Amino acid sequence: MMKTELLLETTHELAAPVSTLCDIFDQAVASAPRTVALRHLGVALTYHEMGRAVAALARRLSSTVVPGEVIALVLPNSIEFQIAYFAALKALAAPALLDPLYPAAQLGPLLRDAAPRAVLCAPATRDIVTRLAYELGIPKVVCLGRDVVVRDLVAEPTKPMSLRTATATDLGALFFSGGTTGIPKAVEHTHGRLVFAVRSMEHIFPKRTDDEVFLPIAPFTHIYGFLTGVLLPLSACGETVLPERFQPELIVELLEPHRVTFFGGGPPAIYAGVLAAGNLGSADLSALRECPAGAAPFPVELMERWRLATGLEIREGYGMSEIAPISGPTAIVRLATWFGRQARARYRCAGRGLGDRAASAATW
Repeated sequence: MMKTELLLETTHELAAPVSTLCDIFDQAVASAPRTVALRHLGVALTYHEMGRAVAALARRLSSTVVPGEVIALVLPNSIEFQIAYFAALKALAAPALLDPLYPAAQLGPLLRDAAPRAVLCAPATRDIVTRLAYELGIPKVVCLGRDVVVRDLVAEPTKPMSLRTATATDLGALFFSGGTTGIPKAVEHTHGRLVFAVRSMEHIFPKRTDDEVFLPIAPFTHIYGFLTGVLLPLSACGETVLPERFQPELIVELLEPHRVTFFGGGPPAIYAGVLAAGNLGSADLSALRECPAGAAPFPVELMERWRLATGLEIREGYGMSEIAPISGPTAIVRLATWFGRQARARYRCAGRGLGDRAASAATW
């Protein structure tokens, strides 16, 4: 049986053991209350404010769901997504993460499969979600940004909830994956499995400063975007800068002034787009240190172009929606092979598992 009570390791010390995502959240709120947790569309929220907002929304949700019932999140990458997700966990619900860009024809079957007690959505998807909820008999729809506003949640007086604390075996998220069939299926992940995933990522991409700044790109409803944009920044007590959309010049404009240290990146198309940005050459990216990749095979040529443009290596992680922990390199060795006058780089990635267990090496 997998051991789920794990230590959160920092640069200088070992923190208290954690076994649930609620533990990680509470630890971040307690240890970095004044640190900015989230920035989006000109709004900044500290960990203290995030904690208050999550607690307030959790109290409201607890009157709608009983422990173990599903709450569907049909939300874009936003402050509201993060508050909704952790509020659902605090209410002991199972958050089902659904892409808000899905049309009704795709969203309907997923909601039917998840059978949520409530759906949390954004103003842009309110009409579609409300109609589907009516057709499927879903009792409650909450539109964040209209029915519930973050600033009101932060200002709400604190009141205790009469719920037990989450356990490692409680459901922490439901993702939807087509797998090899193309038919989306709900994939259940417990708190314990997702804590293990976070621990694995910390081993591959260790925190090195006390002021990590993350800029995620991939949607939080995808396992890669969820881990690199939601859970890993929280575990690092870092700041997360959320772009309004993926537009290469806009991304570069955010990387420099916010002193981003961890660029979420993701699939090759994201890195290729940023490389094509007209303002990349003049940008000061001296704070940037980690550039992970995932979600699709990565061409070596594109890795080399990124290295030449930024001086940084791209490191791939491997995982699936169906599994929580990921694997990835902890060291990169570049081997130059000469073909006439052209040098081509081959990358060998060597890694080691948790507890210094041996891990296999992959060569591209």
